[in-house]
Amino acid sequence: ALTGKVSYEGPLSAPVEKGASVAHLKLFRGSLEVLDVPLKTAEAVGVGTLPNRALDAGLELVAGFFRNNAPKR
Repeated sequence: ALTGKVSYEGPLSAPVEKGASVAHLKLFRGSLEVLDVPLKTAEAVGVGTLPNRALDAGLELVAGFFRNNAPKR
């Protein structure tokens, strides 16, 4: 069976240019890594407005809490 994993150093900070390598897709067959390809942005992403950035920061804070406190498999 194949399994996949997306790995990145995040969160990403805007602005991000089109075509920037931001992550890697890794495919495994059992414990053997069979593919590692970079994932690139399809479009450029500019800096958002102050209210959008505040909302994103709040959402990232909540998501980070769940990531850090979720039971590990």
